[in-house]
Amino acid sequence: MILTKPDLEELLGKVHFKPDGTTEPARPIVTDEVDMSIQLQPNGIDLTVKAVRKFFACGVIGFNDKELPPTVPIEWDDNGSICLPEGSYLVELNETLDIPLNLVGTAIPRSTVLRTGNTVATALFDGGYVGKPSVLLVVLNSHGLTLKRNARIVQLSFHLTTEGLEDGEGYDGSYQHEGMAQG
Repeated sequence: MILTKPDLEELLGKVHFKPDGTTEPARPIVTDEVDMSIQLQPNGIDLTVKAVRKFFACGVIGFNDKELPPTVPIEWDDNGSICLPEGSYLVELNETLDIPLNLVGTAIPRSTVLRTGNTVATALFDGGYVGKPSVLLVVLNSHGLTLKRNARIVQLSFHLTTEGLEDGEGYDGSYQHEGMAQG
């Protein structure tokens, strides 16, 4: 079941659903948004661009290990825009996510991204994930893409799981708390 706007409004209001269907006070599922009155959609929440980085070396993926490629930031121009040629880019998002243990988040490109000849690749956000995620922007249009700061590029939808995870069973991988200040 995909959560709808009324469900999301409850979750943004600092209430989490428990596996037995009751609710409890908790942190909101999305914070650090640009303007939730615009970002909240009928079946999800639009996530926005904070920064764009270019890959400049090869990455490595094994069965139980990885080596992420180094990236360099691309600077915004005076108008808060970046003109990107064809290629792949790591996009850091503004929003902080806090996925409850009985939900899973999936992000898909907004249709405008597709209609400009580009796409965004994302991964599943497991229950228990907390962090400021990054996504992969793939500029396929041979004429490039001008991206503006805070552009809405993906829509995050939330799916209720058939059975909620217990405390300590949620996501605990290497991307937990990514993009968040340590301390």
